[in-house]
Amino acid sequence: MIKYIVEEEFLTCLMCDIVSMKSETVSRTELFQRAKQMNKNLQLEDDKILDLITESKASEYKLEELKLNVKYYISGYPYRFTWNLSQSSTEEFMKFFTAPLLCSLKSYHETNEELKDLLKKKDEEIAGYKLSGAVLVRKHLETAPFDPQSFAKEQDFSFVENQSVTGIYNLCGVSRVPESLKANETSRKVTKSNSAQTSQNSTKISPRRSRMMQNLKRQQHDDKLLYDDGGSSQETQEIPRNDTEMEGKADTPEVNPKSRKRLNL
Repeated sequence: MIKYIVEEEFLTCLMCDIVSMKSETVSRTELFQRAKQMNKNLQLEDDKILDLITESKASEYKLEELKLNVKYYISGYPYRFTWNLSQSSTEEFMKFFTAPLLCSLKSYHETNEELKDLLKKKDEEIAGYKLSGAVLVRKHLETAPFDPQSFAKEQDFSFVENQSVTGIYNLCGVSRVPESLKANETSRKVTKSNSAQTSQNSTKISPRRSRMMQNLKRQQHDDKLLYDDGGSSQETQEIPRNDTEMEGKADTPEVNPKSRKRLNL
């Protein structure tokens, strides 16, 4: 978005990309000298140069770092001009972009409320006519009563929160997205993708970890079945090697008969 501010002795070019603003202020003398230097084969009077740059629609805008190259056409001949922009301050951005935008939104809101009130009154007026016995002859002109709730849903812009940077710029009618914002958006997508992949991997158990858990389970089962036979021998039950075999075995280990007899004594 480009805006020109014409003063008595100076001319300012403002270029805003929604998140930042760049500008250049030149005197009229410097403006005319630069225009004539860049277009030696097509000389114009100072007033025509000023009208061309500030009033005419350019056919091409090309931004190269902080140089804004603008191309116009006069009777089929190209006319070029370059602005040497610099980054504007926060105060300038608020003054020339944020404040006018807020004023426009305030005016839009007030107009919106006035129109809704007017529609409600019109519906009440039509209802009064119908109660008086009036009949609408041309049925194709009949309209449904105004519904504020349905209208509010249509004015809901919460979907913008889920839009990408490029999508927001397209909604605002800005075709060129700054490279810095594109890089930031790509970085956020990569980070989000890596986080999702890490979370997904953390829920999976690797084959090595699965084997370790199985071995630990077997060891715990061995310790449970271990029976001390007078300190000289230990009788153990064969350990099942999978969960299916474990389900078929009894929970209580079988004890050596000799050991059972000794215990009865």
